[in-house]
Amino acid sequence: MRQFIIKNIILLIIWFFLLGLIIYSFFKNIFIKYKLINNHKAIYLINKHKGMVFDLRKKSDYDNGHIINAIYINAINILNDNISNLCKHKKYPIILVIENNSLGIKVANKLSNMNFNEIYILKNGMMSWYHEKLPIVNNS
Repeated sequence: MRQFIIKNIILLIIWFFLLGLIIYSFFKNIFIKYKLINNHKAIYLINKHKGMVFDLRKKSDYDNGHIINAIYINAINILNDNISNLCKHKKYPIILVIENNSLGIKVANKLSNMNFNEIYILKNGMMSWYHEKLPIVNNS
């Protein structure tokens, strides 16, 4: 047995590395507090499950074009627990529109800790929404 290990050390290292990746990917999906979704899933959640869209981009970007009925929220307010007006939306799916993935993940985790149950992040944000020519409104 010892000779086998010595002769095949590289194969064993690769095997344990791959096993670790499989275990990591399995448990990551169990403990993750949000899901990345595409535009079609977002539309489905909005239309069929009263999904709420929270737009976390800069105010100027929001004013230039946002998803219909999206609520502009400064991400810092969520991170600082200033969301008393958003608590009424806890029972609905929340779709976050972001431009910065790390900030979006922080906000998603914070909302999850505040008992928001269904949290989604729109994959590729408004770029893919614009690209697919889906409806937007602006505040101009």
